[in-house]
Amino acid sequence: MIELKDVSFTYENGETENNLSHINLTIQDGETILFCGESGCGKTTLTRLINGLIPHYYGGKLTGQVLLDGKELKDYPLYQIGQRVGSVFQNPRTQFYNVDTTSEIVFGCENMALPVPEMRKRLEETAHSLGLPVNATRFGLILIACVLAGAAVSFSGLVSFVGLLCPHIVRRLFGQGRHRVLLPAAALLGASFVTLCDLLSRVLFAPYEIPVGILLSFLGGPFFLFLILKQRRHHSRPSRKGASHD
Repeated sequence: MIELKDVSFTYENGETENNLSHINLTIQDGETILFCGESGCGKTTLTRLINGLIPHYYGGKLTGQVLLDGKELKDYPLYQIGQRVGSVFQNPRTQFYNVDTTSEIVFGCENMALPVPEMRKRLEETAHSLGLPVNATRFGLILIACVLAGAAVSFSGLVSFVGLLCPHIVRRLFGQGRHRVLLPAAALLGASFVTLCDLLSRVLFAPYEIPVGILLSFLGGPFFLFLILKQRRHHSRPSRKGASHD
């Protein structure tokens, strides 16, 4: 059962629309309720109170009580609310669809804040159940990536090393999945990085000139070593059962 007792809410950004004032509502188990009203009347704010996004995500001044089966919703961590309350956004594409299959499969696990080793276990079990040999596929993809990287460097020289380095840097700066930003940013960073390395190779030990590929490898090698060590630390870090993602 969901109860709202004398609930009022005002967004902290000073927004005048979508605020709520002295709302009282009881939704019994099995009931279907329709919230109907003009744009800006507070329908979305009301659903955010029920699914826990207020106050866990959206800040503001909240008074009154929002109860789920007799317990105040603000006392639940978000991952526990997600196990009891579900909501579909106005544009489901921003909520349900991911850019890769791994994110699609573990979407529910992430919402429940399962430990990373448990998510990996469920991911592999799901892949096996769909007929995908996980270990063989992973080994094959790594082998193909190594061969392609080696072929690119062999044909194009060490300058092509920048094509491997810059995408990783851009992903760390802007995050994953934002392809409209990542692709042009990687191209611009790659061109700027090669230009900078070419300039340094000419002026550092003038009148002598260092091959630009050596300088690229000198800068890129430690960066890739850092990525490998960080990934290993992440995999070896023990998980804490019941950790919450507030």
